Amino acid sequence: GGGSSTGNENDDASSSASVQPQVFATGYSNNPDLHTALQQAVNSALAALPPLSGADGTDDGIQATRGRSDAKIDLAFVTASSLYNASPSTVVPAVLSIASVYGQGIDKLIGCTSGGTISSVVRAEGGEDGAAASASRSTGKGEGAAEDVTAAAAAAAMRECLPVETEGVPGVSVTLALLPDVDVSTFHLLSDDVPDDVGRISTRDWNNAVGLRDMQASKGEDDDDDEPVFLLLPSPAFQSDLDDLLHGISVHHPHSSVIGGVASTVSSLSRARLFRYDSARPNDQLTLGDGCIGAVLNGDIQVSTMLAQGAKPVGGIYRIVSGQDSTVGAIMLDEEATKEDAEAAESLKNGADEDEGDEDDLLDAKAKAKAAYAKASIPKPVLAEANYLMKALSDDDQTFMRKTILVGLERGGSAVGRSPNELLRLAKGEGHRFSVHQVASAGMKDGSVTLPLGSVN
Repeated sequence: GGGSSTGNENDDASSSASVQPQVFATGYSNNPDLHTALQQAVNSALAALPPLSGADGTDDGIQATRGRSDAKIDLAFVTASSLYNASPSTVVPAVLSIASVYGQGIDKLIGCTSGGTISSVVRAEGGEDGAAASASRSTGKGEGAAEDVTAAAAAAAMRECLPVETEGVPGVSVTLALLPDVDVSTFHLLSDDVPDDVGRISTRDWNNAVGLRDMQASKGEDDDDDEPVFLLLPSPAFQSDLDDLLHGISVHHPHSSVIGGVASTVSSLSRARLFRYDSARPNDQLTLGDGCIGAVLNGDIQVSTMLAQGAKPVGGIYRIVSGQDSTVGAIMLDEEATKEDAEAAESLKNGADEDEGDEDDLLDAKAKAKAAYAKASIPKPVLAEANYLMKALSDDDQTFMRKTILVGLERGGSAVGRSPNELLRLAKGEGHRFSVHQVASAGMKDGSVTLPLGSVN
């Protein structure tokens, strides 16, 4: 949903009217038709933006957005599921066309295809979707365009923003941002564009190399005024060069914040796509297959970053038996998790009876190995447990696990001070909260794993 920031109350109407809101408004649709989904998502986001009409009297705190003539959407962010049959190249033109009803439309846009969608929907009081009710107000079209501003404020206050997270199903998410006093630059670079001599070139040369010629160079490493926000969307093939790009950002813009994610698809048979548009080059409505696109926000904006691991748990709940500093030596499956593991193995074995030939033998062997291993509730090296679990995973999950092993550690720490009921729930595998860490190194002799230094003791 959308929201706006306003200044302190002031009796001076002219002073109050000069305050422009910063807004991020999000719309979502899971319609199976791509164009319809884009239409619904963009309209939902538009409905959460401030009205364009420069109505007199803004005592309620809602300000006109720069006036109808020069109003624009500074940045649009679009993600679209790769499951749609329509060509990804239709996404950018469709979003630009639909959003053109808001002032001068979209100034800059970035986005990508995805295997899953994280978004939000607006639910009005009483459980109804508030998007349609406020669409005419936000676009300035239709019979409701001149409705009372105070009534609009009351309606906005009743809207509730609900999170949405989907995976492996069609979906579109569109976020529209109004960012007064913020300079927005977009860029696209390929692997060959990333400088590998970061420490030997100037910040200006580095900016030019990665496509940020319009971005001012930092005055120095101690210049706290240079705090840009980098939003990066690399293609899967660009991941090998991503570390060099991040290193360059940390050297030449040490006070910056970096957020983003890798473009993806539901199936490995399809290719991830990147979306980019800049009104300075209106004929370039780009849909790209390689490289990295991004946006840089500079000025009156601050962000707080957090990490969302795209991981799912495999195996049971374990207790750490031995370890030192950030190294985990041995773990032991708890009794309840062992029981559930054995039941899952029995279910797998029963399901295997319906298969034929070699596949039946393979599943039956996996089930027997799983059941036998689950009975042995004894301390084991972490790598031994990981190798065992890998045998029961799908081919895709096995491929991922061979590249990266992630370990989730209980956030609650020691059991000291916990109530008996809480301990009982934890023993049943309920109520756990894990922070996910990537294994930095592993001991080939003892099967231990070491997490990043300082991440845990």
